[in-house]
Amino acid sequence: MTDQEFKKYMERSPEECMRVVFDEYCNYVYVIAATKLKNCGTTEDIEECVSDVFTEVFKRINYIGERDGDLKGFIGVIAKRKAIDMYRKLSVKADRTISTDDEGFIEISSG
Repeated sequence: MTDQEFKKYMERSPEECMRVVFDEYCNYVYVIAATKLKNCGTTEDIEECVSDVFTEVFKRINYIGERDGDLKGFIGVIAKRKAIDMYRKLSVKADRTISTDDEGFIEISSG
């Protein structure tokens, strides 16, 4: 979909436009997110990332109409950035260390 086609859909109905954009690019965004998150995320994390991408795209709807080009590239950049952000967030969670001062920390007695 080009920006011109996007503008036509927006003039007709913003809700329809969002639906068309989602339907056309959902698989594309999912593949980008899944590729970045396959080693550290769950299916739910990937789906959350896809939702975040389309939320960001729809927040920037006014910006999309001001440029001439391919909508796929614009959505792809947002998808890659969101997936990288999610990867960083998930990686930090996975690498958390436990402090010895933590109440849940069990000390092994020396023998």
